[in-house]
Amino acid sequence: MSERFAFLHIGKTGGSALRHVISRHRELGLGPAIDVHGHHTRLIDLCNDASNRRVFFVVRDPVKRVVSGLQSRLRKGKWGTNEWNAAEEEMFARFRTPNEIAEALSSTDAELRRQALLGLNGSVHSRFGLAHCLTSVPFLETVVHRIAFIGHLPTLCADFSSLRRMLGLSDDIDLPGEDHVMFHKTPDTQDCTLSPLGERNIRLAFRHEFPIYEWCLAQRQRILAAWHSDSISSASIGTCAHRSTQPSAVTSRSFSSRTPRPSSGM
Repeated sequence: MSERFAFLHIGKTGGSALRHVISRHRELGLGPAIDVHGHHTRLIDLCNDASNRRVFFVVRDPVKRVVSGLQSRLRKGKWGTNEWNAAEEEMFARFRTPNEIAEALSSTDAELRRQALLGLNGSVHSRFGLAHCLTSVPFLETVVHRIAFIGHLPTLCADFSSLRRMLGLSDDIDLPGEDHVMFHKTPDTQDCTLSPLGERNIRLAFRHEFPIYEWCLAQRQRILAAWHSDSISSASIGTCAHRSTQPSAVTSRSFSSRTPRPSSGM
């Protein structure tokens, strides 16, 4: 049976662009099967099924992810048609920028703190973050063999070449440009800046996500190092085979290898 992969889309990590790529891959009918799972899905769910699929996903600095998520919900999503839920409606009636929400987390006004925290706990992108999708570092250690690749949003374009090889994507398939709607980039007209106080409050509220993020970056480097080592080994074996009068078989191993809620904490 050919290898199957599952893409776990963590919100505001470039997942819309990758879903666009996977859709094109399916249309061409080439390479391994790739299943797509949205924000509500957890890695633990994918690892508990019997399919033995190998999972890949992309991570992003938790503060930047939360800010981008708030901006997305402020404009009601990519198309402006994803209406606010009750918590978001109350939050955005009072706050108009992510920084206002962030600074309110340490306000001396109890009602402001309540509105900001309620909104963060109720808004989809802050609620379904790294702790929801990936659970914890101890859990990740137990399923590391099921993780095929971890992308990092700041280097997503460079990561795509590695994903292309792993997934057997056609050379005709590329990531959409940043101006493409599927890239879902925050418009330059929206204020994404945080004050030092706002950033400190978001870091404190989402402190449980940083160990997961740091583990993912470290594991990502281990995966890339293993791929690089195997690539060198395969190239060396290939050179020796070319020089030998006897054919050699070369096997590549390159690509085998209850959620905390935001808290003010104030």
